[in-house]
Amino acid sequence: MARTLCGPVARRKGARYQDIEDLYKQLEEWHTDICPPALQIQLSSCGRSQLEGASSLDTEAKKFLPLHRAIVTLLELNCFMQLEACVSQYGIEDRGSLMGQIVDMRVKYETLRAAYKIVEVAQWIEKLTISQRTSASVITHVMADLTPGIIRNICAGASNWISGRAKEIFHRAPHDVLNFTVEKPGHAFGGGSIAGLSRDQATSWMESLTTLRDIAATATSHWDTEHLVKRLDQQIGSLKELFSEIRG
Repeated sequence: MARTLCGPVARRKGARYQDIEDLYKQLEEWHTDICPPALQIQLSSCGRSQLEGASSLDTEAKKFLPLHRAIVTLLELNCFMQLEACVSQYGIEDRGSLMGQIVDMRVKYETLRAAYKIVEVAQWIEKLTISQRTSASVITHVMADLTPGIIRNICAGASNWISGRAKEIFHRAPHDVLNFTVEKPGHAFGGGSIAGLSRDQATSWMESLTTLRDIAATATSHWDTEHLVKRLDQQIGSLKELFSEIRG
């Protein structure tokens, strides 16, 4: 992805829209044809009663743990976030053309959808604990603390993106504002204005950011987690102040 979207040509002219479409096609093929269903999280079921509440590290090796599914799903979703980061940095070649505008809108949509799904996975992770039996006792782990920064960093990255997107929307001219919510992605690109921002929308953003922050904070065995969480807290605090100013 980096070689395609961040290479010398892309840095000079912007990413080719056909290259972007090809990468989305590869991601779709990975999800539908390559990734085993046992390693996928059914996101539509997140937060419902059929979720596993606990898992054990003593499970047979041939069975996939929720930990495996969470990592694979988040890495897949992070590809969409990374694609958008490359396009934001270098732009799209011939963005003013019809195809350039279509691909530009697709990047925005796919990134918004990926951010929403990362929040869903974080909500799913919140409900899970993983246990390990020792000779003396049973040790309980939180999922984010069992991975080498993957869960923590992807949740923190999604929080950064959502926070930045919210601030960008608030600072636009009123006639350019698009209502944005990670709670209801189907309505994310509806028309609206800063004055019309509802309390429910602001609450939705804050709940999503808080969920991502809380998952990142559970990675206590990582030496730099405390510093990362402080930065996320500052972002959430600044958004709260912005919401308060807008509401008067």
